[in-house]
Amino acid sequence: MTTFALLAFLSVRRLAYRQVHIIRLSHDRQLTAMVLFQVIFLVILTLPRLIFYIYSLNTYPTDFDSIARNQRITAIVNFIYIGGFSCSFYIYCCVSKRFRKQLIYVLIYIHLNRWRQWMNQMNNNQVTPQPATTNNNEQRREIPTLIVENIEQH
Repeated sequence: MTTFALLAFLSVRRLAYRQVHIIRLSHDRQLTAMVLFQVIFLVILTLPRLIFYIYSLNTYPTDFDSIARNQRITAIVNFIYIGGFSCSFYIYCCVSKRFRKQLIYVLIYIHLNRWRQWMNQMNNNQVTPQPATTNNNEQRREIPTLIVENIEQH
């Protein structure tokens, strides 16, 4: 990961001296910033696990308190380490305006519309006839009426 971050950084520095479209240069800089931030966070979040691994190789706990302490530290360090895999999503959201726009488009326009279509299929938006009666003394007859349920207004 560090190698690719370094290569991306060098590539963008080379592109700065060429005549490249401004938008492409902006996208390349965003990509480089995302990769560099991701590498920095990955190193920071991996470092505690590496340190504890080296510590655990050099010590051998014998009493129950030190075993329990080591297990607790292992759980915390593993939690931090696993959190590093989700940090790329948050880095992309914070750094890249293009990624945020695409994320909003996918979440709202695609998935929300699919959910609405699924809900409409569940409700079926059916029209059902309901009989209504009149209280006329001379004639007592049923007048059919329509009751409309579950119609969304767009």
